Amino acid sequence: MATLCSVVGSIATGDAVCVTGWDGLLGRPEVARASRSNLATSKTVFGVAKTVTGTDVSVLVAGEVADGPLTGLDVGAGAGTSFVVATDVNAATAADQCRLIRVERPDGSEYVVGTCDEGGNLAIQPRASRDTSARLMFNVRSYGVTGAGSDETAISAAASAAAASTGAILHFPSGTYVTSPGSTLTVPANVQVFFDEGATLEPNGASVTLEGRILAHPNQTLFGGTGFRSAVTPSGAGLPVVTISGEPARDYDFVVAIDAGNSSLFRYSLDGGTSYFPAPPAAALTLPVGSIFAFPATGITAAFPAGIYVAGSSYTWSTRRAVSVGPASFPSFNVINFGAVPYDAHFAHRDRPFRRIAITEIGSSRSERSDVSLRLWMIGSRLASRVSGPPC
Repeated sequence: MATLCSVVGSIATGDAVCVTGWDGLLGRPEVARASRSNLATSKTVFGVAKTVTGTDVSVLVAGEVADGPLTGLDVGAGAGTSFVVATDVNAATAADQCRLIRVERPDGSEYVVGTCDEGGNLAIQPRASRDTSARLMFNVRSYGVTGAGSDETAISAAASAAAASTGAILHFPSGTYVTSPGSTLTVPANVQVFFDEGATLEPNGASVTLEGRILAHPNQTLFGGTGFRSAVTPSGAGLPVVTISGEPARDYDFVVAIDAGNSSLFRYSLDGGTSYFPAPPAAALTLPVGSIFAFPATGITAAFPAGIYVAGSSYTWSTRRAVSVGPASFPSFNVINFGAVPYDAHFAHRDRPFRRIAITEIGSSRSERSDVSLRLWMIGSRLASRVSGPPC
């Protein structure tokens, strides 16, 4: 027998609904569509709307059956098969997020409502919740990830939820995930990150750090994008405007110090001024006025335009790698995970190399060097190129 409830907002027959409050006047639950935003507060699916009349809705709840024509499961994808049924919480609109879909194998990101037979008749189970899913997996798309270029907030929310649960997995379904310029994102060490085949993480002028274990196909490209470069800050007004370019090999805090006694000379630091190159008493470098200077093994270049450089002045900026990984992330590294592409031996010379990539530092911080061994799994019979950058 359906449970009579009070309608909050707009509800259609066949919608999954959740409890949002109590109607004290009529002495019954208040329910709304089981949309992503409503479930963030309600946490569980209450049942399926059978009939809606004005502000009254009859809800089929745990132990009851919603027939195929009501749920819409008698037609469309999967019709004629018996499946687990969940809400389509990853859909774009609230109206679609509360509709019911078949799922082949729940992964913990869904709100499972029950199971249906071949005719789409749904046997409703008690209060569907992510907290009671068989696997504690947090799907980033369930937190609003779109892949449109500013996913860091949603990914961070999913990572925070996963971090609060023991043994949780942060799940990236197939797709491209892009973070916005200047953003930073850290997934803590107690969260495993699982990439479906076809899933890639591509920061856009941003920095992402994955400190926990990473689960993925060994020959899958996981990471792309570009790292973060801050603006160059001069120590005083009126100094020439120095610009930088390139992709950082590591995380750096640059300082370019113009020599106090000779404005045509300089030294530079990669650690915020703790140490400088060349280290005194070695001679300082000649300032490349009107030219470009490449900082060795960093991937960064700086353009020093013509102008008056002041003795004792300085320029500072920071860079961060697009993706940094901790020592627990991989049992071993595969260059293909970082975007290396092998040439097919049938269509190229055997001595043609993999695309050159940089894997430079493995550790959870710039000050920490890991003893994790770097083992490169290769496709094909030989690797003709080197992996660039300082040794780990």
